[in-house]
Amino acid sequence: MYSIAPAGLATDAIESLTSYLTRLAEAHRVSVQTLLDEKILLLLKPPRTFKYELQSAQSWLAATPEVAKAVECIRRLTLRQDLQNLTLLPWQHQLSTPSVFHNVQPFCPACFEEARNTNTAIYEPLLWALEAVKVCLHHRRYLHFWCTYCGRKQPFLKLETRPGHCAHCGSWLGLELPPFISTEPEELDWHINLAQMLGQRLQAAWLQTNQSSSKAQRSKRAQKPSLTSLLESCYELDETKLAG
Repeated sequence: MYSIAPAGLATDAIESLTSYLTRLAEAHRVSVQTLLDEKILLLLKPPRTFKYELQSAQSWLAATPEVAKAVECIRRLTLRQDLQNLTLLPWQHQLSTPSVFHNVQPFCPACFEEARNTNTAIYEPLLWALEAVKVCLHHRRYLHFWCTYCGRKQPFLKLETRPGHCAHCGSWLGLELPPFISTEPEELDWHINLAQMLGQRLQAAWLQTNQSSSKAQRSKRAQKPSLTSLLESCYELDETKLAG
């Protein structure tokens, strides 16, 4: 299989594994469902068969042994050594927050449109998958959850459609949007600051895996708070903000 590079490497917008699988399937001119059935699921023991399970963030992005097995399968097929950073596996055995991910895939229509117009990779950053993240840092606007045309929400893993298209009606999800002006700028700034902190942790995880072990240890000691503590703080802060 092609060893395509994940998008957004070494940045706070590093690609999610579900997005990577969609682009990998497109590179081979097959659907994600075909890629799973004929390659990836054959290597998983026991194989996953339920459609809902296949499309959830928990199945592909969580810090679990099951996701580690899936990443290893894809690594063997693509020979990529950096795929664990497209998930929360760098924090395996640390995350205690029960609800880390959105239930459905958020997206930024402006990002999709910009990527298509500039002929760059159309993808979904791992950062968007985190339930605490509500905004696109690049365009400083709130993420979308519904297709503009059919009004349906998007799963994390789209089994039959191409990147940037609705999983249900196939319509293009990108839009030319004017600059966003929030009616509540303080709340928007709060969400942007939170997303920036979480994005920095995701970026740091990739950098650590690409440094020498001694440099990684020094970098790890200097990087506080961790993604784990930040995620746990997100829910406390959010509850306080809502109560206020």
